[in-house]
Amino acid sequence: MKKNSNVGTNGSVALGIGTGRYIRQRGSLLVNHRTKGFNAFGSYGENIGGNYFDLATNDIISSEAGTRYGDKSTFIRFRDRGQNASAGVDFFLGENTTLGFLWRGFWSDNSEDGTASSIFRQAASQNPYLEAATDKAIGALAANNVANINFLHNFNNGGGVLSLDLDYGHFDRDYSNTLATTNSAFGDTGQPIASLLVAMPTIIDIQTVKIDFSRPLSDSWNIETGLKSSLVASDNNMTLSKGDDGNLVVDDLLSNHFQYTELVYAAYASFSGKLGEKTQLQGGLRAEHTTSEAKSVNLGDLVERKYLNWFPSVFVSQKIAENQSLVLSYSYRIDRPNYQALNPARSYVDPYIYSEGNQFLIPMYTHSFELKHGFKDKIFTSIGASYVDDVIFYVIQPIDSIRTMRKPANFGSSQSYNMTVSFPVAITKGWNAQVNLMGVFSQFSYTYLDQPTTVQQFSANMNASNTLSFGNGWTGEVTGWVRAPGVYIIQKTPWLGSVDFGVQKTFGSSFKAKLSLQDAFHSNKFIGKINAPAFNADFNLAFDTRIVMLNLSYAFGNQMLKSARQRKTGLENEMQRTN
Repeated sequence: MKKNSNVGTNGSVALGIGTGRYIRQRGSLLVNHRTKGFNAFGSYGENIGGNYFDLATNDIISSEAGTRYGDKSTFIRFRDRGQNASAGVDFFLGENTTLGFLWRGFWSDNSEDGTASSIFRQAASQNPYLEAATDKAIGALAANNVANINFLHNFNNGGGVLSLDLDYGHFDRDYSNTLATTNSAFGDTGQPIASLLVAMPTIIDIQTVKIDFSRPLSDSWNIETGLKSSLVASDNNMTLSKGDDGNLVVDDLLSNHFQYTELVYAAYASFSGKLGEKTQLQGGLRAEHTTSEAKSVNLGDLVERKYLNWFPSVFVSQKIAENQSLVLSYSYRIDRPNYQALNPARSYVDPYIYSEGNQFLIPMYTHSFELKHGFKDKIFTSIGASYVDDVIFYVIQPIDSIRTMRKPANFGSSQSYNMTVSFPVAITKGWNAQVNLMGVFSQFSYTYLDQPTTVQQFSANMNASNTLSFGNGWTGEVTGWVRAPGVYIIQKTPWLGSVDFGVQKTFGSSFKAKLSLQDAFHSNKFIGKINAPAFNADFNLAFDTRIVMLNLSYAFGNQMLKSARQRKTGLENEMQRTN
């Protein structure tokens, strides 16, 4: 008797430990069990680790009152613990019908503590007129849960495929930010508050319904169509208290209860097929009707929007020779801001630097074109162009002689033209590389502080992935990237780059051990300059990115078993915006 290799149980377990400046630990377990009538699966993972935020800025603010020089440094240590789990089951109701249930959860417990210092001078060579040191502590408990019901049916005799998804997502976060500042002031500086506490619980509920249907129209043509509705409700009740330590008083002007709702109805249809022997065509059109309401209860502001957008897309593939092909594509898309980017509540780094959202933000819209040439499915060359309206950019700008704000805003438009080349390189036996080169010309047109500006620039970047085979189950990899100096709106960046190394040993078909070194030279940083009217700044931001990790993985059970069905829920895009 032959054993059925498509029933049984399998899974994998993985463990990892490593360190940069701070230790990291991770672990995960995945189990899959299949019978003739159903497939059940589940997973659990945990990640414990530390990180840091090391920021140094030097800025100059010019105003009618004169010029102010500021030197600021902030070091914050992160202590993070994240857990994720999933569970699901697919019931095979017949040869062509599947009913699936899926749940995914994520929980995090993150804390931060550190010190921020600020020194202000009226001239670069003068003694400071104000020095401040701020002790900072942040706590954030968050939970993210998603439930999905999926119905899938394949019609007989090539009659098409019908899929229905019902989804519900719930995001809950309890956030607090405490600052305690001591000052050494010389002269009348308008000293900052001694203590400040920000508390902001956040709740986001997301509901989506999505239905998709595809079927062949003929031997050469297919149609896909679908409908989707999504409802998002976000509630953020931020309370800001300030005063002397132990005697904090709620500030009703800076506190803010922000509520946001968004309802989107979408429909799409696309056709794909062949135009002759060598030409393939795919064209589609998506329509989205959006209704949103952003309400700031304390400020009394209400922003209501209703808009209808049409998003066409076209892809044409042409075989021009035995080993060569051309693909021409065009798409138009929308990028909506994250929910917290719309929230006008403030988050303080120290009493002199804070960030806030912008409830008047509107989405970005992008037209993208690309012509891509492929040779033997190995060497690819492409030229492309993109045009973006209402670019969203986080601008840093002065509020007064000592305070600076970071806030997202729609900054005009941009256009960029790029050329990309991707090709493999066989260096020696057992050593292969994949190289990607890109050159970009960009232009940004915007108005900042009532001054119309156009910025043009050429930039380039390269990334390469090397794979090495040493034999006896030993392999290695070296990956890296480098980016030339560039300009984005009012921000300039220098040469930047990073290199990673890894070596792996495979023991049979079940056990693997990998040792890696990420960002070997600790060069993956955010470095740049801001040049704007009345405001100039140099900044250098580093994280704990140089990390040595040892990862072990073991696969068990029937490895011939078909894996659990991989599918996306209907609210993937909406949940990404909860970040």
